Amino acid sequence: MKCKKGMASIWIIALVLIGGFFLLGGMSGIGDFFSVAPSVEESQVTQKELSSCDGVASVNVLFDDKNTYKIGTDPATNMTIFEKDGAQFSKTVVDDSTSTTVDVLSSYKALAGNYLGTPSTSYFGKVVNFDSVCSDVDQQTKLIQAGAPTITLVGDDGVTKNADATHDTNDADSSYSPTMTVKAPADKCSSEYGAFVVFESDATYIQTVDSSDLVDEDTGIYIAHTTNHSATGLDMDQYKVMKYEGKLCDGDKADITFSLETTSSTPGEDQANIKIHWLPINYDLNADNLELINGIYDEDNNAIFLGNTTATYYTS
Repeated sequence: MKCKKGMASIWIIALVLIGGFFLLGGMSGIGDFFSVAPSVEESQVTQKELSSCDGVASVNVLFDDKNTYKIGTDPATNMTIFEKDGAQFSKTVVDDSTSTTVDVLSSYKALAGNYLGTPSTSYFGKVVNFDSVCSDVDQQTKLIQAGAPTITLVGDDGVTKNADATHDTNDADSSYSPTMTVKAPADKCSSEYGAFVVFESDATYIQTVDSSDLVDEDTGIYIAHTTNHSATGLDMDQYKVMKYEGKLCDGDKADITFSLETTSSTPGEDQANIKIHWLPINYDLNADNLELINGIYDEDNNAIFLGNTTATYYTS
């Protein structure tokens, strides 16, 4: 019986405490006491308040470009914003700018190293994606400076063929497999987004040019040719356009072997020469509609390639 009386006392005390809790805090006190999660409506209100940026409607985009290989060097280019939330947009941001505004809570796409379709003459353009939240956007973009590579041409005999004095001897109806070694300069790139490699030759003496180290690229690219290239009347009247797809930067080199077949016409001095153009691909904006361009010419067929060079494989 003592045990039962003790249990009754405990229940009476518990009821008194709960009653006092209701009197002091009411039903809201229960929620506080048990940490009840806010309702869906309350959550939505909270998110909306957080997304308002406390009334801030715009923030500044701070553009400060850097040289990839020399961080203390200022490329001093500009950036053009050409897309906002997936739609066409147009705003320029000059280097070291401090007061170029954009709307908050938006997604932007821009091209650094470009001003409304005018690319930098030294640095490859770079596509930049950024979001604006509720504070200034500090956009420090690393750009790569372009530099022409050195191209060394070696014949099947292991002798360099970059000069007429050490030319290769080509016969009619014959095949050859020279190798070109393309080397980028230090702290620069000769290929950031790939490069077009154009083999230019005289159709009278060269039947085909090809390379398994490059990608066949039928793009309709036209390279102005030089008629009467030598005293023998060499006419550079045919082109083989191929593509190097890798990056080539900071002293790196690429060995590219190409094959050539001569025609039934026996070539004379310099008549089977192969002129090789190295044309790095770049990014640009169409100045008329700000559409992104990835290639070597702009919408008006102006050259936008950087770090280009030409070498000649000499023959006799």
